[in-house]
Amino acid sequence: MQAVGAFRAFGGASFWIAPNLTARAYRAGPVAPDHLSARLAGAREVALALGPLLSDGEDRSRWLRLGLACDLADALATLIGRRRGEIAPATAALCFLTYAASVTLTGAALRSCDGVR
Repeated sequence: MQAVGAFRAFGGASFWIAPNLTARAYRAGPVAPDHLSARLAGAREVALALGPLLSDGEDRSRWLRLGLACDLADALATLIGRRRGEIAPATAALCFLTYAASVTLTGAALRSCDGVR
């Protein structure tokens, strides 16, 4: 549970605090001049990090499932963007590695949470 929380919180805070630096790490170049989209995504990730940590039982499972749904939606958005030529292959690959890590950590947390009941 702590691993997925730390993973999401670090990613979200990075995008909120330093959107251009985080985008460059993903080889995406600078983000929009107002940084709004990056900060909105960062805030969502921090909420998805804190939700499971601050809840228990079915509420915790619900937060984790919401995180998985967001990961899948992000993967689909990346796939669409890549197919349209809006996202470079290297950027898409780094994004998919991030989604895979998040899905793996979230799935493990969900299994441990479900196993407790």
